[in-house]
Amino acid sequence: MTRRTAVVYLLVFAAALGLLQTASTQAGDRPAPDAVTTALATLGYDFDVDGDGDYKLIRHYTDGRSQLVFINGSTSTYDGYAIRNVWAPAALLADAPSQQIANRLLRQNGQVKLGAWCVIRSDDGHLAAFVAKVPADADAETLRIAIEAVGVTADELEKALTSVDEY
Repeated sequence: MTRRTAVVYLLVFAAALGLLQTASTQAGDRPAPDAVTTALATLGYDFDVDGDGDYKLIRHYTDGRSQLVFINGSTSTYDGYAIRNVWAPAALLADAPSQQIANRLLRQNGQVKLGAWCVIRSDDGHLAAFVAKVPADADAETLRIAIEAVGVTADELEKALTSVDEY
């Protein structure tokens, strides 16, 4: 084999490896969004899919309140384990959370069984949101539990902080 042939083989191998890695990364970033659609349909939940591929649901509760819940269409991975966020907004704060609110969120993080509070900074302010991380291919029952835990927890804080039902 000539040196030129060896270089060509090496380049072809590197290109093939890059394509495989890209396909693997793409599949890992968004594994089977149809699994979410199937699970939500199985549960009988109405939902919309936004332009980013995220699922948007509105849960209605017996006290007349409702809560907006999102399921991210994209996923993240940790050590090969694909994870999807299920989250709900609770309050949009003009400024960073006060010490009292931040401590409340931290205390509740230590008490909840599923999920955690986070604060997302944006141009509009600081959004307090409750997030549960579930397997990307979660079955309908796992997704139902996450949706309900996230929705109820976010709605409770929204009610306590604002007394309105914006989300």
